[in-house]
Amino acid sequence: MVTNYATIVKVRSETGHRPEKEYKELLGTGDGSATVFDLGFITRDKKHYLVSRDQAGTVSTADLDVYVNDVLQATSAYTIDEDEGTITFTSAPGDGLSVKATYWHSYISDDEIEDECIAWAMDFINLVTGASYYTAGDAYESQTDVWDGDGNTASFRLSKGRIIAVSSYDIDDVTTGLTENTDYYLYPEARRIVFETPPANDHKNVSITYTYGIPITSTVQELATILASIKALSLTMGRTGMTGNVESTMNKRRSYKDSTRYKSQLNELYNRAEYLFTYLGVKIQVDGIA
Repeated sequence: MVTNYATIVKVRSETGHRPEKEYKELLGTGDGSATVFDLGFITRDKKHYLVSRDQAGTVSTADLDVYVNDVLQATSAYTIDEDEGTITFTSAPGDGLSVKATYWHSYISDDEIEDECIAWAMDFINLVTGASYYTAGDAYESQTDVWDGDGNTASFRLSKGRIIAVSSYDIDDVTTGLTENTDYYLYPEARRIVFETPPANDHKNVSITYTYGIPITSTVQELATILASIKALSLTMGRTGMTGNVESTMNKRRSYKDSTRYKSQLNELYNRAEYLFTYLGVKIQVDGIA
């Protein structure tokens, strides 16, 4: 999962886009037949997105509190359309009954942060560094290497570095029973596997399938968050234009942030990203990559 490297919470914190909470927003009044009601900040503003309250990345009915005449409704009483910003009741609220909702919204959606920003950030890191970073929760890359034994050589060089584990093997027709650190030894940094007993002199009689990858580090985690935050800010600025303190038409309490502040924030993120890349051994100018 890409969220092993960065999280929605971290990106929102870096960009200053923590979800805003609408508490018991009046959606309308029931008439006994209408079942669909609009979430105001989603349907009317169009610059806001419904987001999960726990910032886990998946919006469900559990992320809204819906009230009919101030009575909290069961999540089974309605469905949501997060793209349209509407809720649909299974049974229409009665005539004259108020319909309210508490929900969380943001200028940038959870899906964009996770799928476009975080995934993009890791792809960019892998591209620039020429390395694939993995954690235990990932599906590691797999490779099969085959060699000829000569009866004397016990050490064989792997075609891929950072071996993690041997998945299967066929050594002189032996496919089971060999134990790591007894019958063979792995040396990830040297890209080597060394057998206790040299395989026999034969053609293609040494074969191993193994997983490989570079363990995730705190530097890569931070870099993923920084790059994803740069992408998130770029998306936000592109969506709103950030032309200054333009007030929302719905609520005078909120206003868009001044674009100068965002550009300053981006410059700080650029500088931090370049420093982290240097720490990983790559010199790169990050400005404008998003």
